[in-house]
Amino acid sequence: VEGQGFGCFPGDSAFTTRTGMALEILAELGALECITGKDELVRWLNSRQQPDGGFMEQSGYYHDKQMPWGSNSALEPTYWALRSFQLLNVEPDNPKSAAEFISARQDDNGGFTAYEYAFGAAPQALYTTFWAVGGLKILGEAVPDSSVVRQWVRSMQDTKGGRGGFSLS
Repeated sequence: VEGQGFGCFPGDSAFTTRTGMALEILAELGALECITGKDELVRWLNSRQQPDGGFMEQSGYYHDKQMPWGSNSALEPTYWALRSFQLLNVEPDNPKSAAEFISARQDDNGGFTAYEYAFGAAPQALYTTFWAVGGLKILGEAVPDSSVVRQWVRSMQDTKGGRGGFSLS
């Protein structure tokens, strides 16, 4: 729908993450100018921001369950909303609260909560930490305890399991 976000396929519901991914693809192809209803799209993206500062994927995305922090905000849609604003060359309505939301998801060991995907099975994950660090950098904010984050990321490199690469959590 013009002025709203993007879905996975024609007729799909609009999602914050898919909107960011679509804009990223268009930017990589040098085709962001083909976006119609940019002002409406920016309004739609801003409407995804929740009172806690984070952004939600879409209404009811977690089957009306809230995250442990009391909302439907999550790191992935927050990152993609912020990246979308950056690609569209506009500021979000409330960047300070977005930064506060992201920073509040950091655990003492430096990683950022993976609850939105693991639902408690893994306390932190590399992908959620990527979205958190990326979101803070988009906002021009420092990453809290960046040396601890670096150490945590390095601990994700699995060199003893015989697989190589990085662990998810």
